[in-house]
Amino acid sequence: MQTFIRIINIYLAVFLCFMGQSNEIKAQNDWRGYAVYRGMTPSDYQYHAGLMRTNTRSDTQPIIHIAGSGYVVQKDTWGSFIFGENYKGICKPNGCSMNTANKYNFVATAETLYGLPYTFVNQIYYDLSSSNYLVYPSMISSIRCDGVVEYAYEWYAYRVGGPDNYWDITINAAANLNAHAGNNITPKKQCTQLLTYVSSYYPD
Repeated sequence: MQTFIRIINIYLAVFLCFMGQSNEIKAQNDWRGYAVYRGMTPSDYQYHAGLMRTNTRSDTQPIIHIAGSGYVVQKDTWGSFIFGENYKGICKPNGCSMNTANKYNFVATAETLYGLPYTFVNQIYYDLSSSNYLVYPSMISSIRCDGVVEYAYEWYAYRVGGPDNYWDITINAAANLNAHAGNNITPKKQCTQLLTYVSSYYPD
């Protein structure tokens, strides 16, 4: 039943795109559901990823992210997300019109990950022994910041990264899990190579 509901949600999001209800407003002040990135010292060798929970960075706790070791996935302040580092910009899934339905779905899915602890090595760890076809939050033991973004987008079949046939981080299979191991995908790759770069401006 849950798989069927997921398929219906995907078709609904695509339908709304083609109905012309998804025109992006360039100076929109509505960045809910977009991915945002900042650099990390030294010299921005790597990025840190978050998902906009609200419309602008000035809202209360506008970010969903996992800050690092010892932290869990949570909503947080803009200052805690930036942490004094260089802001890198805003991204969205490739081929995705950010209509209201998509924005709501991405945020709602990311919020199901609240409380999950951090892992450094892989984007995600979960229980492969489960008979479920999909990876539900209850199966996940730990996740990385770029994993939060990828999970939220790929739950609705918007491909972020990974090889053909194994790109979906939400599919419960060893090949899919391994495709998201180590540095196969990183927050920096997400921002600079795998997603559509929208803007270098702050989400105001």
